[in-house]
Amino acid sequence: MRPFKRKLVTDQKYLLKLVHYIHHNPIETGLCDKPQNWPHSSFTYLISSNQDQPFLSKEETINWFNDKENFIYIHSEIPELSGIHY
Repeated sequence: MRPFKRKLVTDQKYLLKLVHYIHHNPIETGLCDKPQNWPHSSFTYLISSNQDQPFLSKEETINWFNDKENFIYIHSEIPELSGIHY
């Protein structure tokens, strides 16, 4: 396993890429076929009407992608086709 590294997030485009990467990584590794099918992801919580996770600001995160529809659309594509490939 590679050692943990920190990287400063300096702009919104990179932040969006990180969110997409985190949600898309289980697909890339073959653990599931859609972000909503990975049980350990925040993706399903973010698109749901559930409000029980105080450690994650759903509205703020969705707003980074403009709206919920765009958030879902971006996450339906692989990173290279999402429009936020860094």
